[in-house]
Amino acid sequence: MRVYLYIITLLFASCLIAEINKNNIISHVNFLASDFLAGRLTGSFGSEIAAKYLASELNKYGVKPIGNDGTFYHYIPMHSTKILPETKLTIYSENNFREYSLNEDYLIYKISHQIFLSRRTEMVFAGFGIFAPEYDYNDYLNIDVRGKVVVVLDGEPFSTSPVFFDGERPTTYSSYETKQLIAVSRGASALIIISTKSISNQRHWEKMIYNYQFDDFSLAYNLNKNLCIILNPIASDFIFEQSGYSLNQILELAKNNKLSSFPLNTFFEFKPQVERHDFLAVNVVGIIQGSNEKLRDSYVLVSAHYDHLGVGIPSGSDSIYNGLTDNALGCAVTLEIARNIMEHKIKPKRSIIFLFTTAEEHGLLGSTYYCDYPARPLFKTILNINIDGIAFLDRFKSVVAIGAEFLNNLDALDSVLKNNNLFLSELPSFALDNSFSYSDNYSFAKNGVPALLIMDGLDLENFTPEEAYEKFSHYANNVYHTPNDNFKFQVNYDATLQHANLLLDIVVAFANSPIQPMWKQTSPFYDAWLRINAQKK
Repeated sequence: MRVYLYIITLLFASCLIAEINKNNIISHVNFLASDFLAGRLTGSFGSEIAAKYLASELNKYGVKPIGNDGTFYHYIPMHSTKILPETKLTIYSENNFREYSLNEDYLIYKISHQIFLSRRTEMVFAGFGIFAPEYDYNDYLNIDVRGKVVVVLDGEPFSTSPVFFDGERPTTYSSYETKQLIAVSRGASALIIISTKSISNQRHWEKMIYNYQFDDFSLAYNLNKNLCIILNPIASDFIFEQSGYSLNQILELAKNNKLSSFPLNTFFEFKPQVERHDFLAVNVVGIIQGSNEKLRDSYVLVSAHYDHLGVGIPSGSDSIYNGLTDNALGCAVTLEIARNIMEHKIKPKRSIIFLFTTAEEHGLLGSTYYCDYPARPLFKTILNINIDGIAFLDRFKSVVAIGAEFLNNLDALDSVLKNNNLFLSELPSFALDNSFSYSDNYSFAKNGVPALLIMDGLDLENFTPEEAYEKFSHYANNVYHTPNDNFKFQVNYDATLQHANLLLDIVVAFANSPIQPMWKQTSPFYDAWLRINAQKK
């Protein structure tokens, strides 16, 4: 009889769940992506107004604030640095030198206070710049890089074997962040990453200029330890001129996994002109308390970044990077999920945290800060569901669950997909390499919290996979991170509505599930999960 009543209760609860309101989503997007907010750059007036809007909406729904001093705001001390055009980068050989132009020959990935290299500094080549003991791979094995400028290739060793760098799927070792951290740990003074992907596609370099034209941001208590530069491959010949190798020869060695590290016999000099700024930014964070006495002290954390890139290089006459799909649309859906759950008479069993992060576009800084200073203990956070990339093209028949390959105990996800007549598909090839590390879910994963990013797949109702691929590729190459991500870009809000309802179902399913997701022991995040769970003892 008790089982029967329990089933009836669940069915009744599901009937109380009203669908997401499409007009509400549109209304939120119309405000968050408006020119008035000028691209929501972290630390700007537009960002401040966006944060106040999000907090106001959560307060209206009855979501409880869990930020600083009883507010919705999680205050974050930040530092920004702008490299000015007067900056001089020069590379010397024994008898010659070459000067390099910012935003033409090179881009700035990360900078810090320690970026002045006014004395000529020795340069060395270190393959892909990877130290991966689990794959018995070390580009730094036979070379001392202490105090030197390290030059590396983007990407990672070629592999078709799942036991060596995950085969054809990129690992975190291909990310710029990981390469920089490894270089710092080996004592390098600076890191230069050659963008080899730009060799056959100059449009790729142009896109890089759009992405890296903006100020560099860092957490004020965690400044970067060295300079990191991205180099246009067409400007790399002089670096290798005295080494006995050309870039083409090095690429051929890389293709055959025969790379070695060696001195370059060139010297690096960097004399920057900078503007610096210290300020407070904010995350917005609130909670819906769980209904189950035993489970309410555990949390499903729903995150969405509200920042974008501000004002930059124009596309035509438009220089505002509105970030409509990235990520005003995701914030709008997250607000609707919060409103919907608050309006239920029967709340989910676990508590649900809603976190709107800032500075995601500048290195996942808002989510990094939350993990350093969580509003609720990370070991009690059973899952992060990150919302960054909402369907905008067409209603879909498949989804991509980024991060699911690393996790066990995802029965709740499988059940929701089955109930929605959806199936899992692979990440499209045009998507960012190692997409798991490019959004806030990665911050939580690195700190041991199971994390998922659920996106729509290429199997659409009104387009063939080939047509969908072409349209998504066009978006990735011509809209994403440009001023074209604005109201001129046509969003299919029926697709958005489907995605929003799916995410609502997933959030509620995990919040009601007695089973917690867990990292697989083979995942790169398992050890971090063990560390945070040790806090329970």
